[in-house]
Amino acid sequence: MKSLLLIWAMVLLLPGCEHTQIKSQSVEGVEDPGGTDEANAQRSREILYATLWMQHSAEYRAAALQAFEAARAQLKTATRCGTAEAGQLQQSKGACGAKSPWAKRPAAIIFDLDETLLDNSAYQAFQIKHRELYEDARWETWVKSEEALAIAGAVDFVKDASKAARVYYVTNRECRKPIDQVKDELKLRADCPQLLDTMSRMDKLGFPKAKDRSAFYLKGMYA
Repeated sequence: MKSLLLIWAMVLLLPGCEHTQIKSQSVEGVEDPGGTDEANAQRSREILYATLWMQHSAEYRAAALQAFEAARAQLKTATRCGTAEAGQLQQSKGACGAKSPWAKRPAAIIFDLDETLLDNSAYQAFQIKHRELYEDARWETWVKSEEALAIAGAVDFVKDASKAARVYYVTNRECRKPIDQVKDELKLRADCPQLLDTMSRMDKLGFPKAKDRSAFYLKGMYA
């Protein structure tokens, strides 16, 4: 990893609902003791409307496709100097400098997962329908269900990106224990089920490198 220059692909964090691990989050019909009834009701409506917009609006799909098209247009520029980072290109006014210490090192493109590549709005809708706040156990059940969808345009863009550089997936999906040294499949399932479930779902959706454990960085995955 030390030999890699990490070219960060800053894909727009698309509007809409976002998986967050905030236990005081208000959902329809559930009061948050940290605010007034009026404020809680307002937050509940905002969560509901955002979820409906993400699931049903043509505008959200268009915004997602536009974001990935903009990122695709930047791919060629980002990698045209081999592995030169954006700051180096600015300093050299766009010229590819042979003196760069990164000139011959392999490039990587790093992606966030939830609400950037994966659509978890169905999980948010479940919380709203059942008037539930976020819980670790319920989130893990959702990940295990493998029902997340791909954000519009995400699979095709990551496929294109994987031709220009190695792709990595970073997420706050969590391992119960570090798995640096774990090779046994049963122990891996026990210590980090969300990794295996996430890899399986992404493979079914067609994302590249989904079967490569080393392409994933989960919270608590490494000691």
